[in-house]
Amino acid sequence: MDNHILEELQKAGNLVVSLAREIDFKNQKLLEMEKKCDGTSASLNVMMKENDRLQQARVEGIKKMQIVNACNKTLQQKLDFQRNEFEQKIKELEKQVAQHDLEQKNLILQREELTDDLRKELAEKVEELQCMDNLNQMLIVKERTSNFELQEARKELLSGLQDFMDGEITIGVKRMGEIDIKPFEDICLQKFSRDYEEKLMQICSLWQHYISNPNWHPFKNEFVDGKLQEVIDKDDTKLKELRELWGDAPYKAIADSLMELNEYNPSGRYVVPELWNYEEGRKASLQEVIKYMIRELKSYKSLKRKKRWSCH
Repeated sequence: MDNHILEELQKAGNLVVSLAREIDFKNQKLLEMEKKCDGTSASLNVMMKENDRLQQARVEGIKKMQIVNACNKTLQQKLDFQRNEFEQKIKELEKQVAQHDLEQKNLILQREELTDDLRKELAEKVEELQCMDNLNQMLIVKERTSNFELQEARKELLSGLQDFMDGEITIGVKRMGEIDIKPFEDICLQKFSRDYEEKLMQICSLWQHYISNPNWHPFKNEFVDGKLQEVIDKDDTKLKELRELWGDAPYKAIADSLMELNEYNPSGRYVVPELWNYEEGRKASLQEVIKYMIRELKSYKSLKRKKRWSCH
């Protein structure tokens, strides 16, 4: 579009120059002819017509120049507008670049500060972990020592409590997994008036042998209070026969012994001694046992002291 306008402009200019030269040349000729002779009217008319044509051509050339100038002005306005827009965009981009550079510098500073903070925190955590590890090692050693001492104390208590097993007791040693012969004794007294003790020993010995056999596993898994646990399988053949032959009380005695062995010694299935609170029917703590023994010793000393005074 621009090249076309320039070409038109150049042509118009050349035409104007050419016409100007031609007018000058004709005027010169006209003067020369006027000086030489007046000429004939026919020649004069021809010259007048030629002059009109040249004038018309000049006017058309001027109009074309005006059109070219108007186009140049419009083009210049468009170029100025585009240049202004371009300069505005450049300024905006320069602002964005400057803002980006500033933000990047801030991010770099923040990252360096954060890195320093993290390094300090990491060093502190490492130091804390080392202290915790040392403390943990000390606690492990203390725990092992305490466990060993507790096990030794437990052994001594299990051994010492044997002396307190006579008569009715509150705290003592229970042989976990050993059959309670009382339910069987009651049944044998009813069924065998003579030699019931021998029958009782035979029955209890047989069932003790059964529950001590690891190959016999009369248990099944059931959800109890939302937890999967092993419970007695009531459909076990031996247990069903026991219940039918001897009743619920002996069945419960065998079931209790099985549950105790499954808790205390499931792999070996042999009787395990345990400190026991007979009054509440549960395992006794070492603290309970020690308090009980101290109380019994105090009672024994008090009784002994009374006997000594009564002798005097």
